[in-house]
Amino acid sequence: MVEPQDNGHYEEINISNIGTDESDNYFAQIIGCVEEIIVDEDFTKLQNKFLEEYWREFDNEEENKLVYTEIFKKYISTIEKYLEERLLSSIKDFNMKHFEEELMKKQNELEGEIFEILSTFSDFGAFKNMLLDYRAMKEGRAVDFSLDISVSKYNIKT
Repeated sequence: MVEPQDNGHYEEINISNIGTDESDNYFAQIIGCVEEIIVDEDFTKLQNKFLEEYWREFDNEEENKLVYTEIFKKYISTIEKYLEERLLSSIKDFNMKHFEEELMKKQNELEGEIFEILSTFSDFGAFKNMLLDYRAMKEGRAVDFSLDISVSKYNIKT
C-alpha cells in the first residue's frame, strides 16, 4: 500500500501485519516452529515408534477400554513432552499452557495436519482416531500415500 506524503512523494507501508496483534504473531511463530518440528526426522521416528507399539490395542468398538487411558497418558508424556521441550528450546518464554489455551480459543478457525496432530494431545477422540487410522493403514484397509508423497523441510537460501 502506498500513502502520499506532504512533499508529494509516496511512502510504502507494509500492511501484512495490520490487523494482527502481538498474540497472533506469537501464535503464528509457535505454529511455524511446530511445523518445523513435525517434519523433522526425530519427531517422525518418535511418533511412528509410538504408533507401532500401540496400534494393535485399538479397535472400532464404541466402548473405550481402560488401557486406552494409560496409552493416552503415555502419548502425552512422550510425544507432547518432546514437542514442548523443542518449543522451549526454540522460543523465548514459551508456555505450553498458554499455547494450549490459544489453541482452544482458535480451534474453530484452525485446520490442517498440524492442528490435527496438536488436537491429539487434548482430545482423546482425535487421539483414538489417529490410532484407528494407523491401524487401518497397517491392515491394508486405508490408502497409504506415504509411498507417493514425501514431506520435507524446504530452506530458501538468501
